[in-house]
Amino acid sequence: MASPGHNLLSEDGRVAINHVTSYELHISDAYLSMVCYYSKDMGAPLFAAFFEDQAEVKREHAKQFLRYLRKHESKICPPVIERPDIDNWGAGVQALESALELENKLTNLLLNLKTMALPTRKLISYTSWESAWINRRGTQTTWNTSLQIIKD
Repeated sequence: MASPGHNLLSEDGRVAINHVTSYELHISDAYLSMVCYYSKDMGAPLFAAFFEDQAEVKREHAKQFLRYLRKHESKICPPVIERPDIDNWGAGVQALESALELENKLTNLLLNLKTMALPTRKLISYTSWESAWINRRGTQTTWNTSLQIIKD
């Protein structure tokens, strides 16, 4: 292991990474809620399987952030984010809109983290893994969902 202080993150960096970790877990929980709502018995929409896969992907991202914090001898203390107050996802449009809103907020958190990390050259970035979504107007929206931590 490196000498003390070498791997330590700034307090702002530690807090930001903990927040992103918590938000990844929050999204995973929301996706699992969507998956459970659309059971196979009621003829689950095609995107339900996607949400199930993404719930696992988000959990894996959170684990990667936790490993990164541990590697840098930082305190792991993700803040609690309140669960979405939605029990009825409706015909699917509400679930898709909620997923897009969650992903957009995550993208902003990651961009802020990247901006914070650039001066220290400790980069955490998202690589492109594009998934197409069709919103109500029929236009295509894409977002990144594959996390990669770049070594120092």
